[in-house]
Amino acid sequence: MTIDTWLGLIGTVTGIVGVVLAYVFYRKSIRTKVLAIAYTDRIPLMITLGDLEVVYEGLTIRALSRVYVLFWNRGTAPIEANDFLGPVVVSPDKAILNLAVHEKDPAAQATLDEAAKTLSIDLLRPGEAITLVAEIISDTYRPEISVQMKSSDMSTFISGIRTLYPSLVGFGSAMLVFLIELATGYFIVSFPSEPPPGADIYSLPLLVHMGLLLLSVVVVLLPPLVIGWAADRIAQRLLSRATTSTVWNFFTLKQSAWSTRVRMKQFRKFMDAEFKKIAPN
Repeated sequence: MTIDTWLGLIGTVTGIVGVVLAYVFYRKSIRTKVLAIAYTDRIPLMITLGDLEVVYEGLTIRALSRVYVLFWNRGTAPIEANDFLGPVVVSPDKAILNLAVHEKDPAAQATLDEAAKTLSIDLLRPGEAITLVAEIISDTYRPEISVQMKSSDMSTFISGIRTLYPSLVGFGSAMLVFLIELATGYFIVSFPSEPPPGADIYSLPLLVHMGLLLLSVVVVLLPPLVIGWAADRIAQRLLSRATTSTVWNFFTLKQSAWSTRVRMKQFRKFMDAEFKKIAPN
C-alpha cells in the first residue's frame, strides 16, 4: 500500500471517529428526563406443598414472595413533581400484601401511599433512584406500573442486568485471548501426545510425560484466565462507580432473583411430586 492510501484510510477513520464523538457530545448536551423502571423476578419467602396453606398477618395464603421495583433517573436533567400528571401506580393491588420503600439515594424525594399502592416522586436528580419492595401473595404476579408523565418518552422499562456485564466482559476477554493463542500458535510448551515407547503406568518417563502435558495445558490456559479475571474486576469497578449504590444493589437483587427462578421452579415441582407420593389423597 502506498503512503497516499494509508493517509486516505487514516483520514477516513479520523472522520468517522469525529462524527461519532460529535454525536455523543451533542446527545450529552441535551437536557433529558428519562425515568427508567425495572423490576425483579419473584423471590420466594416460603413454599407450600400440595394444597397446604399458612396464616400470615391474618390472611390464609399459599404463596409469599418479594418483588423489587426500581425507579431511576437515567436522563441528564432532574425529574420533578410537575413532570407527572398523577402518582405512579403499582398494581394489581389485590396481590400486594405490603409495599414499602426498600432503598433510595439520600437526596431523592418521594412519598409512598402504601394503602393506595402509589408513589409520588418529588425530585430525582440525574443518576438517583428509589427502590420499592412489595410482598406478594400470588404465584403468577408480574408488576403493572402505570406512569403518567407530560411526555410519553419520559419513562421507559429496562430489562437488562448490569451486574452481569462484568462477567460477560471477563468471559469475552478470556475467549479472545485464547483464540489469539490458537491463531498465532502461541503454545510455549508443546509435547507429543503419545507416551514414550515401552513406558508403563509405573515408569518414570510416563509420569514425566504426563506432568509435562499438564504443564503445557496450564501454560496455555493461564493467560486467558488471568486476563479474563482482571477484565471482570475492572469492568465491575467501573460499572459500580458509574451508578449509585441504590441502582447497583437493585441489579444485584435482580441477578439473584433471575438465577434462582429456574432452580426454585424445579425444586417446587420435585417437592410436589414427593408430597403426592406421601399423601396421595
